Amino acid sequence: MAQWYIRMRGRTLGPFTWDKMLELRDSRQLQAFHEVSQDNRSWQTAGSIENLFPSKITARPPAVTPTIAAPAMSAPVRIAPPKRSFPWVWLIVGGVCLMIFVLCSGIGGLLYYRYGGSSQVIDDKIANLTTAGIVEFSPHSDQAEIDRTLKETVGLVIAGAEITRADGSHVQLPESTGTCFTVTKDGYLLTNQHVVNETDKLRHSRDRTDAEEKLRIKITPKLWVFFTRDQKYDAEIIHISDDYDMAVLKVERKSSRCFALSSQNPEELPRGMPVMVCGFPGVDRQAISTKEEIDAAMRKKAARVVEQHLPDRAFDFSLRKGVINVKPHDFKDDLWTKPALCIQHDAEIFGGNSGGPLLREDGTVMGINTWKVTGGKDQIRFNYSITLPQIRKEIEKYIPGAMWR
Repeated sequence: MAQWYIRMRGRTLGPFTWDKMLELRDSRQLQAFHEVSQDNRSWQTAGSIENLFPSKITARPPAVTPTIAAPAMSAPVRIAPPKRSFPWVWLIVGGVCLMIFVLCSGIGGLLYYRYGGSSQVIDDKIANLTTAGIVEFSPHSDQAEIDRTLKETVGLVIAGAEITRADGSHVQLPESTGTCFTVTKDGYLLTNQHVVNETDKLRHSRDRTDAEEKLRIKITPKLWVFFTRDQKYDAEIIHISDDYDMAVLKVERKSSRCFALSSQNPEELPRGMPVMVCGFPGVDRQAISTKEEIDAAMRKKAARVVEQHLPDRAFDFSLRKGVINVKPHDFKDDLWTKPALCIQHDAEIFGGNSGGPLLREDGTVMGINTWKVTGGKDQIRFNYSITLPQIRKEIEKYIPGAMWR
């Protein structure tokens, strides 16, 4: 039986039978250009064997592998780090950040388009987006709207004491009244130092302790704040200024509105600028007839709680308007260590107005109503309100979240 050898790629394979050669051909493992031999010495291309490749395919010359000269120095090969699967949590975080960026960009673009690109106007509008509830009046605000706002943000302060008798009964007695106003929606209030000073002194008074021992009673100094007659709160004194006629109070009350405080340099305020005074002056509740005097005496006799000492109209604020008369200037009082920069205006204030807000027409608080001076043969009245920038550090120290405009 004939034996066949195959030489391919420098290697000799075999021997193979004729049937195996045909099988290799049919499986394309044996090609026409491969060399074959029966004696392993003389070689010819497989394509030249007629019975092996009957189609007489012209054999291709064996492939020649070109020799490529190696470079003098091999370039460094950078190996890529293995790929890791992308965590879903980062995909979610990225999507949220993208949404926030798009939203902020949209708001900024809208404000730029609407307000002409003025940086100051845009800053003001963005601030308004984050200061919901800040009192702000416009030329279109009607008086009913203004009244509702001031009713919620300006409070009547009553300083006095609660007497507890030996039998356990209680009675509340008023000593003086003043005004305060809301600076934050969680109950921080501004007023004058002289509105609360006597109550604070009474708390540490030796005379009070002596009276308690002699009369066998308990005297508890009190400050009450009213927003309408039915909204009564015990007030805590948070801070009394040593330098200015200013005090900070706190009540347990949540409000939907509060005032912004003016940060404008008072010396820039022009003469003739419109202002408003809001508060609870005693002149508005004085008895003006014999009947009212009798009613007041009867109330005092029957009163057990402090609000029963006052007529209903005492809990309604008053609003008086005027203008700035002269350029703000220092006003010195012997009770305080520093002269206070004050606004002089002709919106009249009276006893009981102390501690109330002096307002711009837009509702921003410019000062705290503090002094009323009467002088001259014509009894000329001067009304003074201490300005806020000079006490800003004290306010921000004791009132977290106070807003400035």
